[in-house]
Amino acid sequence: MTLSRFDLHHAHLFSAHKGLGLGLLFHAMEYPAYDPGEWPVDLGFCQCGSPLAFDAAGMDWRNLLYFGGRSAAVDCRPGGQLHESLLMDGLREARTVLEADFGVPLADIYYLHELRSSKSEHRVYIVPR
Repeated sequence: MTLSRFDLHHAHLFSAHKGLGLGLLFHAMEYPAYDPGEWPVDLGFCQCGSPLAFDAAGMDWRNLLYFGGRSAAVDCRPGGQLHESLLMDGLREARTVLEADFGVPLADIYYLHELRSSKSEHRVYIVPR
C-alpha cells in the first residue's frame, strides 16, 4: 500500500450499529491502472495515470476496518463467504465494502499526499455526510 490518490487516500467514518462506538473503513487499491488483460475496468478520470498494477490478492483484502482500537482486513475474495453476502452487485468486481454495512455513515476523510508542499494538517479533509 502507498499513500496516494490511486491507492490508500481516504476512509469512511461511521457510527457502529447499536451505539458501539465509531469506526473507520479504509479502501486500499482504489484505482488500479486500466489493463485490458488484467483489470479491464474503466474507473473514469481518477484512474487516469495510475501506476498501481492490478493485484487480485490485494483486491481481495483491500477493505480495512478500524474499530475499538483494533484493525482488520476484510476477506472479500470471490467464492468466500463475505463476497456474496457483504458486497453489492456492481461492487463485487472491485470488492468494495460499504461503511453502511457496519453502521451509520458520518463523514469521509481524505488524505491528499500530493499536497506535500502544504502543512500536514492541510492535507486532511473531512467531508460530513
